Amino acid sequence: MFRSHLSLFPLVLTCALLGCGDKGSSDSGTPGDGGADGGSVGDGGADLDVDADGDGWTPAAGDCDDADAAVFPGADEFCNGVDDDCDGYIDENSDDTDGDGIADCMDSEECDGLDNDGDGVVDNGMPDTDGDGILDCFDSEECDGLDNDGDGVVDNGFDEDGDGSSLCDPVPDCDDGNADRSPDFSEIDGDGIDNDCDELIDEGHWSPGDLLIVELMVDPAAVDDGAGEWFEVYNASASTVYLNGLVIESSGDAGHQVVSDEPIPIPRGEVALLAINDNASANGGVEGVDYDYNDISLLNGDDDLSISADGVLLDRVTWGSGSGLAAPTGASLMVDVLFFSASENDLPESWCAASWGWGAGTDLGTPGTPDQYCDIIDHDGDGYWVSDGDCDDGDPAIHPGATDTWYDGVDGNCDGWSDYDADLDGFDSSDYGGDDCRDDDPLVNPDATEICDARGADEDCDGLSNSDDPSAEGTVTFYADDDGDGYGSLLDSVESCDPVDGYVDVSGDCNDSDPSVYPGAPETWYDGVDADCAGDSDFDADGDGFDTDAYAGGDDCDDSDPFVNPDAREVCDDSGVDEDCNGLVNSEDPDVGESITYYRDDDGDGYGVDSDTRLGCDPIDGYADRGGDCDDTDPDRNPGETEVWYDGDDSDCDGWDDYDADKDGFAAEDYGGIDCDDTDPSVWPYAWEDDTDGVDNDCDGYVDVDDPDEPIAIRLSDDDYESVTFDRFTFPFCGSEYSSAYVTSNGLLTFGSTTTSYSESASTFRSMGYPAVGMWWDDLNPSHGGDIYVLEHDGAFAVYVQGIGEFSEGGTFVWTTVIMDDGHLFTAYEEMTGASDGLIGWTCGTGGSDYRELDLTAALGSINEGAFGIGDGTEDAVYEVFVSSMDVEDRTILYCGTAGSDDDGDGYTDLCGDSDDTDPTVHP
Repeated sequence: MFRSHLSLFPLVLTCALLGCGDKGSSDSGTPGDGGADGGSVGDGGADLDVDADGDGWTPAAGDCDDADAAVFPGADEFCNGVDDDCDGYIDENSDDTDGDGIADCMDSEECDGLDNDGDGVVDNGMPDTDGDGILDCFDSEECDGLDNDGDGVVDNGFDEDGDGSSLCDPVPDCDDGNADRSPDFSEIDGDGIDNDCDELIDEGHWSPGDLLIVELMVDPAAVDDGAGEWFEVYNASASTVYLNGLVIESSGDAGHQVVSDEPIPIPRGEVALLAINDNASANGGVEGVDYDYNDISLLNGDDDLSISADGVLLDRVTWGSGSGLAAPTGASLMVDVLFFSASENDLPESWCAASWGWGAGTDLGTPGTPDQYCDIIDHDGDGYWVSDGDCDDGDPAIHPGATDTWYDGVDGNCDGWSDYDADLDGFDSSDYGGDDCRDDDPLVNPDATEICDARGADEDCDGLSNSDDPSAEGTVTFYADDDGDGYGSLLDSVESCDPVDGYVDVSGDCNDSDPSVYPGAPETWYDGVDADCAGDSDFDADGDGFDTDAYAGGDDCDDSDPFVNPDAREVCDDSGVDEDCNGLVNSEDPDVGESITYYRDDDGDGYGVDSDTRLGCDPIDGYADRGGDCDDTDPDRNPGETEVWYDGDDSDCDGWDDYDADKDGFAAEDYGGIDCDDTDPSVWPYAWEDDTDGVDNDCDGYVDVDDPDEPIAIRLSDDDYESVTFDRFTFPFCGSEYSSAYVTSNGLLTFGSTTTSYSESASTFRSMGYPAVGMWWDDLNPSHGGDIYVLEHDGAFAVYVQGIGEFSEGGTFVWTTVIMDDGHLFTAYEEMTGASDGLIGWTCGTGGSDYRELDLTAALGSINEGAFGIGDGTEDAVYEVFVSSMDVEDRTILYCGTAGSDDDGDGYTDLCGDSDDTDPTVHP
């Protein structure tokens, strides 16, 4: 219960000023005298001792309202809003239900959630305008067509921007904070705002080709497709366009409409990046995504992607079978920057796989930036691509083969060198803002060292030369020439840049008091004077270090011949000279050297066997001075004979199969072989079938276009490779059976793994870590021209190289490499124009020590009897490295490889010439 104190203060104040005495006490003051005559202060002179209301109490006695007879000290207090008993409290002891200091009897009901008047009903009689059971005072205005808060206004506050369109309309305002946007408005072209709330900005002017899809990451390798797919669109229109409202579609996916609270502009000639994921830490490092979507996926196989706006198809890209485009793994598909047009970006040849990376990503592409030249297109027709080093593929006059014109500001030959540094010393000419004072001399520039020289050049470009420059180096040593013969003495010298009187710059005078003695002076032998200052004995005219025996103390028996002296070695010759001065000549001298090797010749044909030789100065009976006889029992068989083919004898002892007259590595069919034409070295099994020559080149019984063989083209770029699988055979090589291989663009055929290296290093070749065949290992570039095909035959696999060239030198290379199911292999080289450096052969890649670096063309003449080709079958590698020239053109290099087994451990396999692999003492 609340007790009111509202009347307490006036009563206390009155008592304090006048004094509160017993009832009936009087004051002698006069009216208006401030209390001196008993009247109250400011009462206009009223008599405080007068009981005006007749209730028996005067104001002086404490009547707080002398106009109301019911109000006096001690009266009964009623709930009436009056201090009936003049105790300073109003309606004390009356109920105040809401606790606001006003008794219930005097309080009025308010809409405040309280029972203000104490009638037991909260908010009794308060209005609920919308009838929702919530009083107006507690209700909030809603977008429902009713006056929820009872303020007399329906849906008040739902058109904040005052554009006449509210959030409560059947088609609500899409942006109630922007008076320029309403579903009731018409689109205003060019203001960059979606005026009509249809999610499209500045629509109505779209035409096909205004936006082009110019780059696609379909199959990322660094992350999953669902995290790393993205594509790029290019604004090909004449003004800024907006992504807002565009529809993206991909085969099999529902269309996705671009929705954004903010405009997404693409200025004219710029690109926008759209991605399935805008988190660079999870999407493969792609940053700067302009818009991310989540319900479109790009298939790696057959698929398409389109963008449309306001019902207009702007662009579509299709890839997969029949389209001419294939999505690469780990690289984007991109349109060449010169083909950014609606018609050209529809052509497959305008696209290529990206060859640049970005940021921290490992995949290749140019997300968010205008794309680059495709490096497989020669845009300006000058014969060079970007990948060839063309630094301006839009200008046919600029390419690596052009002649640079100095000082025109253009790097005409794309060597990256400053166009104002003609002498290539790293400093621009001072005539063009640089500081090189002589741009025609690479030895003159600010970093050069000033040297003393006769030309007086200012090598360091500081304006001083020779002795005038305190930093000059390389002063000349001058020597005193007292006898004036032009040669000075080493005993007296000075350093200077310029000549000094009495001194010369040539030393070596061993007697500077005699002008006839100096370096190079005519020597008079045996006079005891070293006239030419050579420092040698005057009694050794032939300069062999021994004085002539014509003077005491000498022992040179012929001082006119430097090859005759006591230290010389006696040699076999016809002159009968005693070279070592011991009194004995030729065979008489037991120390004779440089004798002739003679070979045992039992059949008397003038050629002996290499296994039985003797040394001598003169012919030896039963021996010949030439070796190489392969049958010393038959005078008709030796290296000087003419070969008679197909008689079973190697008449000329060259080691070649007597049934392979054309030396293509295959014996004639008529003698048990498989060569269908043993007169033509270009005809053999597995050879490239020429469809125009009327010849069955590969001996399969079919001629030209009738041949059912269909070689498969391998499309390789520079430093590239392709994996191929064998269906009909396996290749036994280096201890394993292989059913697949890698064909590389740099002339390697590898097994198990591969490389794009072109180092041509023998040590690298031997230690690759996996087996390889060096067909012609070099820096080749199939993308610059020519073709590579593969074809699997019964029991063999062939690689056909047709007209590719070296990366920087060009050329035309044609060869065929064949590997066979018995482990043998060979390469038939045809045209090798322009080939100089390269490596051919095979390796197991183990880095083992049992390798052979041979002259393979020479080794063809010493193939083990009964073996297919060069080698013993147990080597780690067999190869030849060519540095500046080669001799393989029009030759077939046959290798035994690692074919067969070496059961007896003698180092030769049964398929590489070991006729009895059970006996280690029997081998080639």
